[in-house]
Amino acid sequence: MLLGQVADALREHAPKGAELFRLGGEEFAMVTDPGKDEELEALAERVRCAVERLRPRADVKVTISIGFGRSRPHESPLDLMQRVDRAMYRAKDEGRNRVMRATA
Repeated sequence: MLLGQVADALREHAPKGAELFRLGGEEFAMVTDPGKDEELEALAERVRCAVERLRPRADVKVTISIGFGRSRPHESPLDLMQRVDRAMYRAKDEGRNRVMRATA
């Protein structure tokens, strides 16, 4: 039920033409037109806030840690995904419920 609500929040905020995937467990991916870093960060923040507002029960607080990034010239999809995954884990390590841009 909760994973479905998270998926609904992703669909609600996904830009037109975006593709959504469940990678497994509690991990999702959204592939969209890269736009500017600031636009991707704002999108990730909107999703984070939407998930934070979910209340499956009064005593349950839902959070999400999001890594995001744009592909680099000649970067494979796998390399991009690994960079974004590392950013997501940095977000978790730095306190969870935050958005983190993928770097090197």
